[in-house]
Amino acid sequence: MNAAPVREWPAGRVPVGAGDLTYLVAEVAVGGQDDVADLDPAGHTLLGKSYDIYQDDGDAVGQQYLTSVGTIDILAQSKDKTKLLVVELKRGRASDVVVGQTLRYMGYVQTELADGGQTVEGAIIALEDDKKLRMALVPVPSVTFYHYEVTFTLTSGTPGESATGQSGKA
Repeated sequence: MNAAPVREWPAGRVPVGAGDLTYLVAEVAVGGQDDVADLDPAGHTLLGKSYDIYQDDGDAVGQQYLTSVGTIDILAQSKDKTKLLVVELKRGRASDVVVGQTLRYMGYVQTELADGGQTVEGAIIALEDDKKLRMALVPVPSVTFYHYEVTFTLTSGTPGESATGQSGKA
């Protein structure tokens, strides 16, 4: 599996909360508000190879997509426009309850948004799963679980200096 590219976050927009997890996954996994090529020209992101954020009349509206049955964390559309993908994000461990939530959103997308031949799939993205979630997904092949990993490094000083302020360059 190819690693996602290193991402520099816009000023004042370091992901920290639940809403920011949506931003982070949208940026790294799917490619953000615009085409994935803007973030990763080689198309290395796992979902970004096949999907873009859902657009309505040319506007990317698929992050925190409001519906009458709840808010979809990320709604994406395949690059060939044949599939819609409902992405449900969970911080920490996901339980089997998220399967019903994802299916409810998929039902809405199928009846309200999908065009004639479009299929609807689901993705659950969480730090961890458990046996109940894995068993709940067995009879539902249209929903896939993805595990995420977060790497965070905190350094002191400016680039090229050690924490004591000494330059690492000769």
